[in-house]
Amino acid sequence: MSLDEAGKFEEFNRRFAFIIHDVKNLVSQLSLVARNAERHADNQAFRADMVATLQCSVGKMNDLLARLAPRVSARADPVAEKVVLADLLAQVVAVKRHAHMPLTLDASPADTGTDGLTIFGDSGRTEQLLLHLVQNAIDASAPGAPITLSARRQGATAVIDVADQGSGMSQR
Repeated sequence: MSLDEAGKFEEFNRRFAFIIHDVKNLVSQLSLVARNAERHADNQAFRADMVATLQCSVGKMNDLLARLAPRVSARADPVAEKVVLADLLAQVVAVKRHAHMPLTLDASPADTGTDGLTIFGDSGRTEQLLLHLVQNAIDASAPGAPITLSARRQGATAVIDVADQGSGMSQR
């Protein structure tokens, strides 16, 4: 096996591990909805939450299918650009808050000294990464449990924290 083939195989294995993780999360979420629907189907608030959960699950499945599709883009390599973290984090919170109301952005950038904190990278891929991390926190958290996003400067490095009170991943 050539070095190039080994690299492609390693990349495939890494992608497959993420896909399996995402599928397990979706199955768990949908199983919980199905079990609860048997008991709470008459509750109007539950039905509204169920529809929102199903819509979110469909969105995640579509995202997963898009990631599995062969890349046809004319731009195979990411475009590195200056990304303002405060703006990106606020955007992620705005997108995901519908799925988990206690999702917050920890203080304003001016208050935390991160005003103007930027990274150099592909903004679209960075946003997708953060959306994925926040979704994992939502999936691991009880309804109503707080989830907080924050950014801080550590020397020449930007550190982003997604803090939740979920149980975490099993050691298996």
